[in-house]
Amino acid sequence: MNPKSTFEQINSIHLAVPITEAILLSCLNGSSFSEIDLSVQKVVPTSKLILRKYIFHLVEKSFITYRGHKRKYVIETDGLNLLQRIYSHCKSRKASVSYSDLVIEIK
Repeated sequence: MNPKSTFEQINSIHLAVPITEAILLSCLNGSSFSEIDLSVQKVVPTSKLILRKYIFHLVEKSFITYRGHKRKYVIETDGLNLLQRIYSHCKSRKASVSYSDLVIEIK
């Protein structure tokens, strides 16, 4: 087995598209954790613990940033690019794949 591919597999993150999209969209104008939580709950009922993990990974990979002085999460350029990839994929996906089943792999 290739050690590099094993390392990449361990460091890969899999995020559900509906949750990720809702977080990114709510960060377009800056949102607090509670505002993001409200947005996500409208799409997919999710525990606060899972939501925190998603936000952690999105911050860690520079898709969103936390502005401490305003207590807001804000989308970054990479987050906008990720949204574009989600929309492009959703437009071109086959009807056999449900939107709620889509997952993003982030390395």
